[in-house]
Amino acid sequence: MNWHPSPLRIIAEVEALWGLPEGEVLSRSQRRSAAAARRVAIWLCDRLTRLSCREIADVFGRDPSRVFGARSEVDARRRVDADLQRDIDTLVYQLGVPDWTEAARQAAVAGEILARLVQQQPAALYAGLSETIRAPSVAPRLAALVGEIAAQVESTA
Repeated sequence: MNWHPSPLRIIAEVEALWGLPEGEVLSRSQRRSAAAARRVAIWLCDRLTRLSCREIADVFGRDPSRVFGARSEVDARRRVDADLQRDIDTLVYQLGVPDWTEAARQAAVAGEILARLVQQQPAALYAGLSETIRAPSVAPRLAALVGEIAAQVESTA
């Protein structure tokens, strides 16, 4: 699918979610909330549009090095900050990005399949998944299932 949100739509959605006044993300404001929202908007533009780093920098009136900085900072923070990851997921959903939405649906189906497997072979499943499921961005349902598996493994050991 070739649909991509415009940078201005991304910026508007970020400002709405963060409760910022219109134009705040594109401003030179260094307020913590504006700067954090700006980094997320830059990250989303990088991930969801086909714009080059230079084009994204031009939209935000920044140097391309700021785009690289926002990319790495948001990538690092979303791995350890569940609230930030939830905000990103909310924004992507509101933007109606089809591929991301489909990925979320597939993850939910995989979670249901995993739940059935937990009941059948918890020790084998836990051994195979324990390392790959430790990422903080894993859906809470999947993380809960890993906890259930661990509890079952410990109770049978």
